[in-house]
Amino acid sequence: MATITKTIGTNSRDYSTMILWEADFSDDDIYSEDGGDSAIGECYDDSVFDMAGTYLYLDGGWRPGGGSLDSVKLTSPEGERHDGTAGTGVRIVSTTAHNRVYMRPQVSGENWLIVEWIELNNNGRDTISVNSSTSTAGNVPVLRNCIIHNGMRSLLQAISKDCRALNNLFYAGGAVDNGTVRGVDLDADRAYGGFINNTVFGINNNASNAAYGLYIRSDDTDGVLKNNIVMGTASTGGGSPVDIRFVSNSSNIDSDYNITSDASGDNAGGSNNLIDKTSGDQFVSTTAGSEDLHLKAGADAVDTGVDLGTTPAGVNVDIAGRDRDAEGDTWDMGAY
Repeated sequence: MATITKTIGTNSRDYSTMILWEADFSDDDIYSEDGGDSAIGECYDDSVFDMAGTYLYLDGGWRPGGGSLDSVKLTSPEGERHDGTAGTGVRIVSTTAHNRVYMRPQVSGENWLIVEWIELNNNGRDTISVNSSTSTAGNVPVLRNCIIHNGMRSLLQAISKDCRALNNLFYAGGAVDNGTVRGVDLDADRAYGGFINNTVFGINNNASNAAYGLYIRSDDTDGVLKNNIVMGTASTGGGSPVDIRFVSNSSNIDSDYNITSDASGDNAGGSNNLIDKTSGDQFVSTTAGSEDLHLKAGADAVDTGVDLGTTPAGVNVDIAGRDRDAEGDTWDMGAY
């Protein structure tokens, strides 16, 4: 079967929006009626994308002749990608209504559905930026090298489902009502899942409820948390902030080489976790609206990660595009 790549943008591209690209998954003139084709959407930084309240459902659909698409990837080509900081590449910016991306893979296994190299700036409007909604235990989508920020309540939610998140930035998430804030909300209990080499910073609840930077709902041997930075969680309305909240504080989850600004980083056991570190000692800038979450010289997270080689796929390429494995780097914690 064929790999069919379509361009998305405003400058003589195949589609002007991601929504229109996804809507044609059911078009038999483009994709095989019996399934088996791979759909790639390449987004260009011609203009800022805004779905204006229309949700992007990345599920591939079922083909009229049976089966489904073999894989789906939403990406941006080199030269159009961000450099690890907001506003430098392809981005979805919410202006008048919520922007939501729903990831719904139809096929069990790895890498059926990938969203990568996209910035999602929700301007305080969105409840969920990326929702991983799957039907069986093996259907796990991949979110990698994305910048997701300035959202409401949760920046990534995969509850009763799961996700593999690699080399992403999540920051400046919070609530404008009285709900509990969970910046990243995961089950972490499925094969092929995991939360690896991500940076989560500045999740805040301005009400009197709890705020969690990273919320892990299960205690399962399939849960993998490695090389993550989770810091600066706050509750300015008087609630209780926790960087990593493990619902069950036992040792089944494979949770190692993570760093927190409170004592929660080793609440699930594991090894080589760093706790009670100062977030201001880690990042170039934590100034609201102009965050630069590159690690500064002398940061505790520098050279203290674990080398994961090239497994799972894509883990070696950091959010600025550097291949840690090919360059022979000593790995840092976090997305950079």
